[in-house]
Amino acid sequence: MDTAVRTSYKELGGTVPVAVRSSATAEDLPFASFAGQQDSYLDVTGADAVVEAVRRCWASLWTERAVAYRSANGISNRDVGLAVVVQVMVDAETAGVLFTANPVTGKRTETVINANPGTGQAVVSGAVNPDQFVLETASARVTQHTPGGTEPGRTPSLAGPQLRELTALGTASSGSSGRRRTSNGPSTPAAGSGSPSHARSPRCIRCPSPRPKTPQPAPRPRPGCTCAAPCSRG
Repeated sequence: MDTAVRTSYKELGGTVPVAVRSSATAEDLPFASFAGQQDSYLDVTGADAVVEAVRRCWASLWTERAVAYRSANGISNRDVGLAVVVQVMVDAETAGVLFTANPVTGKRTETVINANPGTGQAVVSGAVNPDQFVLETASARVTQHTPGGTEPGRTPSLAGPQLRELTALGTASSGSSGRRRTSNGPSTPAAGSGSPSHARSPRCIRCPSPRPKTPQPAPRPRPGCTCAAPCSRG
């Protein structure tokens, strides 16, 4: 493995910063979220560092945290595997997460985008409150914008044309797979456009349903009442 990783990294340029990311077979199941259970590393530079990051990334499948989570969800350790993906880092102006269905309300007609300046690590780790945009998917019209930061002079991390392009990319992703998708990716300063680095099926999308009626207790007979049926008078 050592030689193969070093050879592949040399083909990428040998000195470029890369992301070393985990991709496990048991991630993003309909009933369980594995986000953050395995490790990923950003801005890794140099062959030695890349080899070490690959080893640590693969080994994170067997941390106490990951094993305990699988056990709690009834997933056998014999049935899981993990691939380590090495990608050249993108000098992202903005990055974040796109949902082709609203994960809070369950609406399949809305696209939700969380974005923040810089790499997406701050968004997915919860280190920042990102800008949130809710769009009507069919028209790419913004119906709600919740600013993420409170810094003076802060502007939205994504503009109208970028939001429309990202919504179209999300729609295309859903159409090609026939399923709703969650996509992560950067918006590069050079191109001014977004592209997902990976997409996956969202888990645990809430399905709106009518609130069940609360059963009403039967009326109790009044002491001394001669009614044939239970009486609620008094």
